[in-house]
Amino acid sequence: DLALTWVELDAWSARLAGAWAGLVPRGGRIGLVLPNGLAHLLCELAAWRLNAVAVPIAAGLGVARVQALLTSTAVCLVITDDPALVPAGMTRLTAAAVIALAQSSGATALRPSHPDDPCLMLMTSGSTGMPRRVLLSQRNLCSQQAAFAALWPDIGPGDRLASYLPWH
Repeated sequence: DLALTWVELDAWSARLAGAWAGLVPRGGRIGLVLPNGLAHLLCELAAWRLNAVAVPIAAGLGVARVQALLTSTAVCLVITDDPALVPAGMTRLTAAAVIALAQSSGATALRPSHPDDPCLMLMTSGSTGMPRRVLLSQRNLCSQQAAFAALWPDIGPGDRLASYLPWH
């Protein structure tokens, strides 16, 4: 089990973004068919550093649905440990490969973004058919910080809180 400081998490996601910079264009979509954990979080942070869109998909939807979602969302890269979930011709990395790239001493990347740039594609549960997609912007994600500030005004710059659940 790995434990990272905030500085290390930032450095690892920067190196992962650097490794992906030539593969993932601005606005490109990265399919994440991973459980909650360090690899998933690093992938989301790296996607956002590249001004790309993280597309988390629950593996429990089944092979046919996951493949259909990856195809219809036009991802340029899929991160999953299950090769059966990836349609033919798509580039795939495993969670272990993500961690290895993040630990490397390679180049880093950070592309500028605008508050209205898309950064996250959420899927509905798909309980009544094919999951529907909702595209969130940088502004949508940053609004959570404003909500925290409004709800808990006593929390300030010296305080730390980490709350993370998988988007899917």
